[in-house]
Amino acid sequence: MADEEPGNTGAKRSKGFMSKYSLADFANERKPELYTLASSIVLLVTTAAVRTFLFCLGDCKIKEDENYDNFLKKVTDREKGTPLLTVSNHRSLFDDPAIMSGILPLQLAVQPRYNRNAICSQEYCCVSKLPTPMHVYTGLGRVLPIKRGAGINQKLLLDFARLVAAGEWCHVFPEGGIWQWDTLGGRRNGHEKELGKLKWGIGKLIAHAPVTPEVVPFYFKGTETIYPQDENKVVKNKLPIPGHKVNIRFGEEIRFDDLIAEHEKVYGALWKYKASLKQESTYGTEKESEFHEYWDSRPEDLLLYAKITSRIEEALTKLNDAHLLEHGPSKP
Repeated sequence: MADEEPGNTGAKRSKGFMSKYSLADFANERKPELYTLASSIVLLVTTAAVRTFLFCLGDCKIKEDENYDNFLKKVTDREKGTPLLTVSNHRSLFDDPAIMSGILPLQLAVQPRYNRNAICSQEYCCVSKLPTPMHVYTGLGRVLPIKRGAGINQKLLLDFARLVAAGEWCHVFPEGGIWQWDTLGGRRNGHEKELGKLKWGIGKLIAHAPVTPEVVPFYFKGTETIYPQDENKVVKNKLPIPGHKVNIRFGEEIRFDDLIAEHEKVYGALWKYKASLKQESTYGTEKESEFHEYWDSRPEDLLLYAKITSRIEEALTKLNDAHLLEHGPSKP
């Protein structure tokens, strides 16, 4: 998730509104047949590979309770146009696509229409400004780039927001990076008490969505043994290590209508992004905006992002505590 600077979170100005190679251009529109076919092949092959490793070369268990059943219903049967936004902790490089495929029954996981959209730090998936095989693979796998440290006003976050506005399933790791210890990860720069552990980009996505997403949290542990890291967060091995024991549990849906209504009562209506630039208009007019100036956050809106993100942090912390109570501590 995008980083923020204390005291300057809303000051960074976005000088563009779409990334050059974004597949978010297809949001809420009929995708080209060639793209759909290529994406289906990539997702099918990747799903087969990671699920074979996850379920056959180790142990992966999902707590199949009411919360999990509700999640599956939202994947398949939510109202058209209503986005699903899942949030979770982040334990290793293996988490997406493996965990994101593993939480679905096989009959759903092999169908592209039921797969999530995700974001990945540019340092891993888009190291070059020119198109590369990795660009193509991640794009066809429904993954968009995000720039670590570029703040919540970056145009790449807006690319991802377009998919939320289109009513699709999107997943975010709000810790903003991998954390392999028994506490919730996120900020470790001395500002976590002031700003919270999780990154505010998730709060911005929810606050400005045209339809408030159905937000479902889940928590997992065990993938840290597949790609363990040292104390400097350097991955110790190039190939995944089998023999893992992964446990996944889902939480109740998190609601934010009260926070948004309270904020708008004090500060006025929030600007809402849309699935495409053509659908957006400026404050108080019906004229289409040629340049997306309102993606830059107002100072007062940062207060709402913080409250939304804090509620998500509480939900994930609760799931972590429940996991520790049932399974005990774990070490990478």
